[in-house]
Amino acid sequence: MVDNGLVQNITERFKQGQNSSQIKEALREEGYAEADIDTAFRHIRHTAFQQIPIVAAFSHWLEGMDSKTSNLFHKVDRYLLCSRLCYRIARCLWSLYHS
Repeated sequence: MVDNGLVQNITERFKQGQNSSQIKEALREEGYAEADIDTAFRHIRHTAFQQIPIVAAFSHWLEGMDSKTSNLFHKVDRYLLCSRLCYRIARCLWSLYHS
């Protein structure tokens, strides 16, 4: 579970111009656990990454597919389906970029 206070603390430090290594060191000195710090940074990265429109749309689509297929496929089968789809998308993007 993400500590929202820690996330706010990290966000404010970024706004003040500190880099991630400085922030992590300061948080360790303040007594935060390494696992909590890493979880907060992952949450911040994930939130920032979701701000990119195409990533947000793809993530939303995958969540929708997951909810629709949860009763139809075993979990492993869903991962195989998604990995095949991602592979095909990557090949299409590669061919478009290199054409």
